[in-house]
Amino acid sequence: MTSSSLDFKLDELPWLLPPWRQLGRYLQSGVLPQALLLTGPLDAGTGILAHFFTRRLLCHQPVGDQACGICSSCKLFDAGNHPDAIMLVPEEPGKSILIDQVRALIATLSLKPQYGAHRVVTIAPADKLNRAAANGLLKTLEEPDARTMLLLLTHIPASLQATIRSRCQSLTVDNPGHKQTADWLKPRLANPGESDMLIAMAGGAPLRALELAGSELPGLRLRFFKAWQAVLLKKADPLQCAEQWQKTPCETLLEWLRSWVADLVRLSMAADSAVIDNSDLIHELSALSSGLNLKALFRFYEYLGGALLSLTGQANRQLVLEEALILGARLPERP
Repeated sequence: MTSSSLDFKLDELPWLLPPWRQLGRYLQSGVLPQALLLTGPLDAGTGILAHFFTRRLLCHQPVGDQACGICSSCKLFDAGNHPDAIMLVPEEPGKSILIDQVRALIATLSLKPQYGAHRVVTIAPADKLNRAAANGLLKTLEEPDARTMLLLLTHIPASLQATIRSRCQSLTVDNPGHKQTADWLKPRLANPGESDMLIAMAGGAPLRALELAGSELPGLRLRFFKAWQAVLLKKADPLQCAEQWQKTPCETLLEWLRSWVADLVRLSMAADSAVIDNSDLIHELSALSSGLNLKALFRFYEYLGGALLSLTGQANRQLVLEEALILGARLPERP
């Protein structure tokens, strides 16, 4: 979640309103889950929901399901200084949340909230809890403090320990469909014609698509596609290609590859009627799909999903990229 995401009001983000209404039902009932697992695709908006829900819970003068925005608690929260809004995050980007951090959290939770009746702990991303940290958190989940609510955020819930998931209530946030995303995005773009490309690059996440507009990533994506196309056509060496792209985040490159391969599968199955994500590359992808084996494309798509998951651990990113490009170069032709 970027700071610019918080420039929007919730009613300006229509795809978040259904899960927000569920959070509102918790408030109306007066019975809050002690631990709530917010899941959904990367950049779908779980962080935004957690932000506004925490703000509402800590507000001293709430109006329905909204924080008032003017009380001393809201002002502290908006300034990023509220003592009862606690974030548990990796100490460095991409690293794990460690047991010492969880121990420090438990020590803090042994004290009363400093400013009001509630205290909210946001753990993000929760899948970065290493095994020791997750085990250390279990006691807090099993014997929760009635004054404290834990919000766990992740876009890969399967990577959480089952013992963690079983102790949380769950709420899923979904990206809107392509049309709703395009309708929301186009009025906010200097060049509305780029909307389909940006939506594809963002994996369907509207806010991420808006963030990408005007960045260097659209140009990088096109250059990487041409490099990958050359690898598939046996006109470039996969290892040399991997070396040339080693400075670009491997996660970004694999997400692009997986999106293109998904479109190749769709085009291979129904060339004349397929609806694809990367519509700006329709001609290039159609030409590639006509010569590639469909079963091999399915296997390659599944492989890329596993490769992306491996990057959440200690996998060597350069080796992962090299293997993905080599396997692409070895895709068999259509019989």
